[in-house]
Amino acid sequence: MKYYIHGLLGVLLVACNCVQAEYVENEKEPGFFPSLEVDINHEDNVYRSEKNTLSDSYYQIKPLLGWKMLFRQHELALLYKGNYGRYSDIDAFDYDDYLLAANLGLDLSEKLKLDINGKYEQGHDQPGDPGTSLIARNEAEVWDDKSLQGRVVYGRRIANAQVAFSLTGIERRYDNNTFYSRDKDTLRAVAEFYLKLAPKTWFVSEFRYLEIDYIGNQLTSEDNKESNVFIGVEWEATAKTSGKVLVGYIKKKPDSAFFDTYTGFGMEADVIWRPKEYSTVTISGSRKPVDGSDNLTSFYVADKFSLRWQHGLTELVAFELGASIEDDEYQSFKRDEKYTRLGGQLIYSWKRTVKAGVRFNHIERDSNFFNSDYRTNIFGVFIKWTPLTPSRV
Repeated sequence: MKYYIHGLLGVLLVACNCVQAEYVENEKEPGFFPSLEVDINHEDNVYRSEKNTLSDSYYQIKPLLGWKMLFRQHELALLYKGNYGRYSDIDAFDYDDYLLAANLGLDLSEKLKLDINGKYEQGHDQPGDPGTSLIARNEAEVWDDKSLQGRVVYGRRIANAQVAFSLTGIERRYDNNTFYSRDKDTLRAVAEFYLKLAPKTWFVSEFRYLEIDYIGNQLTSEDNKESNVFIGVEWEATAKTSGKVLVGYIKKKPDSAFFDTYTGFGMEADVIWRPKEYSTVTISGSRKPVDGSDNLTSFYVADKFSLRWQHGLTELVAFELGASIEDDEYQSFKRDEKYTRLGGQLIYSWKRTVKAGVRFNHIERDSNFFNSDYRTNIFGVFIKWTPLTPSRV
């Protein structure tokens, strides 16, 4: 795996020397795309614990800088995105999260396209997050990911059919895991097929294969392989809605007989409904196995459902409300956890380039393990600056 990722990185570096450009999601014009957000928050249960409910205040600084340029019919995009947090009293929870990403898109012909994506990300998991240890911790779990993806697309969706193949390699390394290392290498291969059913509707079929190798010294190997077959439909702007719904079969088989194999139903769904120009409702759901960071838990099957409503009250004032539920059932261990999340924010467009507002989030976990339930509330204020148009260079 290590040599595979290093080889793909070499290909990406050569490509970057040939073309210079930058990518920010949903942006089509070339140029710089900066933004800056500053948050001040207060959480009433920082340890996410049932009994040790200490509160603390913290601030977040979230810079973003993207740069995109076009070269003939090709493009190259670069992105830096940060999230830096500092706590007033419990500085063990301070974090420096950031993402560095590059995307090279090559239109090789009218029907053939090649995308190469590289990412380096440093992040963290809070105590009490899904998949983390139930043993009380006084710090966040810090990790970094290196990933590289190659994706080939043949055909055009506006025509009758399109096929796509992608290969992704990911290295995850933990800096301060609770037990011994959960470092792992992941290889992911995906084949996709799109068949046009109507002007803006497609039948979709996908085959996915994952191979996860844990490289730490483990008492029992937790390496596993996963195969997925999905079918579904994708549509765009049909009767004010767009979305993608996939259902299928998943098999996740650990190499060790100590852990159970999971075979069963899987699904992914994302639907966007726009009843008004100034109002958007997003519905998402999924069922899939997930490898956590807790030692000797193998993996868990996560059922998730979320609902979000974004609504503009006036040209200057908008609000957003959201709710989600998650049920995590661990394989090979009698551990079951249910998460409930509620949140909202009120946004005021102070200027055309500056927005400010207030936020509230409530997180609750119900676990079948003793003393593992918790509730926490987070209150915050924020201000964000975003230019109206990209800066030309």
